[in-house]
Parts: sequence; structure tokens; C-alpha cells
Amino acid sequence: MYVIDNKVEKEYSEPFNLSEQGHRTVNYVAYDNVDNANTDKFTVFVDTTGPEIFVNYSIKPYEKIEIDNKIYDVYPQHLKVYLSASDIHTGTKNIRFSLNGSRKAEYRGPISGFNAETLNHLQIIAVDVLGNEESKDVKFFVK
Repeated sequence: MYVIDNKVEKEYSEPFNLSEQGHRTVNYVAYDNVDNANTDKFTVFVDTTGPEIFVNYSIKPYEKIEIDNKIYDVYPQHLKVYLSASDIHTGTKNIRFSLNGSRKAEYRGPISGFNAETLNHLQIIAVDVLGNEESKDVKFFVK
């Protein structure tokens, strides 16, 4: 028998997952062949959240542009974009990105060389040490 977080007692019949974020306590009772009982508990922390992604631009936008009824920031051609991610529990393992539909690449430094006179689309994925992912899309215009 086992109980997760002092809720409903269940009979152990197969492995189970602890999928709810946060500290989880499992109390259990085990019996031997002559019905001697042994009770114990353990506490674990379940992390199901990926890192928070941050996007920083090397320069402020100098105007706005409307495309398909949406407003986008406009940057000069010498723009550089810096990416970072922070994971509150385990740390960030890596950050990958795709620019304008290109193959995903690991982020290693400032991104530059954006298409001029068009909307640029940056897709970012950050992964923590446990493999939890978070993604973010940003769009901006370069002139």
C-alpha cells in the first residue's frame, strides 16, 4: 500500500509516475511472507517546467511597422540578438534556435545577419538538465 501526499491510499500493483510539479511525499507499507509490516516514506521534488527564455537586442527598435494587422519592432541591419535561459530548479542544459525556418542550431553567441526588408522569425527552445523544454517565438523587422 502507498499514499502520495496524504491523499488516497492505493495498493501497489505497478510502477507509478509522480507528474505534479513540487515536493511529493510517498508513504508506504510493505509486508513480508509472514505479514510483518514495515512502513517508511520518502520525499522527492518533481520538476516538470522548462527554463524561462530571455531575448535581448543589441539596440532599441527605432520604429514600428504594421504587417497583416500586427505591429512589429523595426531594427537596423547591424542588430545582434542575445539569448539566455534560467531554470529555477536544475539549471539550463542548452538553448537552440531556428532563424526563418532554418535547421535548429545550438546557441553559442549573438545572432546576427538577419534578412533585410522583411519580417524575421526566431524560434527558441531551452532545455533544462532534466530534459524539460520551453519554447518562445519572436518576430521583428530589419530595415
